[in-house]
Amino acid sequence: MLSSNVDEVFLIYNKEHAELEYVSNNCQRVLGIKERSIFKETDSLLNLIINEDKTDFMEFIKPTGTTSSKSVEFRMKNPSGQVRWFLAQSFPQISQDKIVRYIVSLSDRTEKIIKEQALKDALINAQNANAAKQNFLSRMSHEIRTPMNAIIGMTTIAGAYIEDRKRVEDCLEKIGYSSKHLMTLINDVLDMSKIDEGKMTIAHEIFNLESVAESITSIIYPQAAEKGITFSMPLIDLTDTILIGDSLRLNQILINLLSNAIKFTPPGGSIRMEIRQIQKKNGRIRLRFTVSDTGIGMSEEFVKRIFLPFEQENTSASNQFGGTGLGMSICKNLVTLMDGTISVNSELEKGSTFKVELDFDTAESKEEKSSYNHRVLEALKVLVADDDRDCCIHTTLLLENLGIKSKWVMTGAECVDEVLSAHKVGEEYDVCLIDWKMPDMDGIEVTRRVREFVGPNTTIIIITAYDWSSIEQKAREAGANAFLSKPIFASTLYNTLLTVTGIERAIKNNKDNQPNPVLNGLNVLLAEDNELNREIAVELLKMTGMKIDCVSDGKEAVERFTTNGDDYDIILMDVQMPYMNGYQATEAIRKSGHPKAKTIPIIAMTADAFHEDMVKASEAGMNGHLAKPIDSEQLYKMIESSVSAKN
Repeated sequence: MLSSNVDEVFLIYNKEHAELEYVSNNCQRVLGIKERSIFKETDSLLNLIINEDKTDFMEFIKPTGTTSSKSVEFRMKNPSGQVRWFLAQSFPQISQDKIVRYIVSLSDRTEKIIKEQALKDALINAQNANAAKQNFLSRMSHEIRTPMNAIIGMTTIAGAYIEDRKRVEDCLEKIGYSSKHLMTLINDVLDMSKIDEGKMTIAHEIFNLESVAESITSIIYPQAAEKGITFSMPLIDLTDTILIGDSLRLNQILINLLSNAIKFTPPGGSIRMEIRQIQKKNGRIRLRFTVSDTGIGMSEEFVKRIFLPFEQENTSASNQFGGTGLGMSICKNLVTLMDGTISVNSELEKGSTFKVELDFDTAESKEEKSSYNHRVLEALKVLVADDDRDCCIHTTLLLENLGIKSKWVMTGAECVDEVLSAHKVGEEYDVCLIDWKMPDMDGIEVTRRVREFVGPNTTIIIITAYDWSSIEQKAREAGANAFLSKPIFASTLYNTLLTVTGIERAIKNNKDNQPNPVLNGLNVLLAEDNELNREIAVELLKMTGMKIDCVSDGKEAVERFTTNGDDYDIILMDVQMPYMNGYQATEAIRKSGHPKAKTIPIIAMTADAFHEDMVKASEAGMNGHLAKPIDSEQLYKMIESSVSAKN
């Protein structure tokens, strides 16, 4: 009766007769084998024990002659193939100082062991997380104090050498660099916090991949060049650049990966970011962004942990290279939020390769399509010379889409030979696109030789990786007509061809970085309680010709508006202020009886930078939200759009 109601199988072995006397009738339920099978063949139990544990079990069932009990743990695979943990215990029955029987119990300990292991794993994970956070706080203390020390120190030096313009400029440059580094650290921590709290949102807006690529190149190329690292960004099979998605988060992911590549790649190394179109179907496009470097690489063990928060390879690496240890975790979370994938392959001392795959909706640009409808370009004959095969194929594909016949070669010598051969038969090339850096002959030498053979009739465009200032004079002296930066997109190629061939003015004009003249003369009410922040805001606004009236708290802002509201075009409102905060002040202004109360644009300028702060600002009646530290260009754009929307 007892054995039928417990999860423990009992066996009684008669030592004198060397046979089993009893097997409890719960054997089928607990072990998965019938009791008569054990009676019939005693090895049926042994056959189910996994091979690694059979030796211990055989040792357990050997008669020892001792009167003490013994036990053994083993794993057994039941007939369904499931492996379970069991504890076997043997208790001898003594009669007249002699062992006559052994009573053996077999109990299933699987659930208990799973729970114990889960507790052990949880403890280890908690200890690891605690250690990682402790290391993170220690690193953050060091990381934050380092740029702060530079900012404070350089400010002191600039004050001491205020008459020395060159020294002050140097100090300001270093202060700016340290400030941006500090902002990067803070943004990492804030982004991780938003991700953890589920407050990170992904935008679904039209953007141009060209702008993202140009932005990345303008940031990464100078850093790579300064460190003596070669940087390239080939585009492969790319048919669409006007996409719908979150360009800001895409930019953040790629900048993070590339910044790490620069950080961990020694001088003389190379970094490559390949953008490849791998699928286009039903108005959606899948792109693969591959960031590879020839840096120090990572151990196999660390690769498994790289996307966990606060993780870095080791203490010496964090001390040498810095950082929060959050960048890769943020990348992983952002890619997941964008329904994409990220993977990494790495080997110590040989470099690392990260692959990010993301889907975007495509958006046709009518303006762009119509701007390419210039049949006069189709008469051009173009030669492309570049030692990068992918770049040659990509460029010729762009030319083909513009209706232009082209041919490509991969060396400087081939380029010269091809131009000379065409010249001899009277089939001149109208344009030569020549890469500056080729292994056998650089683009300047190729240009010089082409000019010797064909004179000034062929237009020569030098292709460079972003910055051609160092070679411009020599290249023009050799006969180059223009320059084109990599990566090459359809619009930039098209506009360059239009410009240099004299066929037509380039449609895409470079926009002036200065704020719109519409800002000049605007009257601004600025509510800011911090004197230093107020001074900064006033100077930024004055640069555009705006007129500023300042108040130091929300209550004063409401009073100033209700009294002189007709004088103001826009209100810039801090949030955390004494007497009345920015939200309360905005609500009071909106509810006031002033004729402009409902229409005057009110923008929050605040250090409260989370999503819920933007929601609060909107609910209070504000038209926009700018997080401090204030980016001047964003400030000007928001003022322009707010004033334009009102009008």
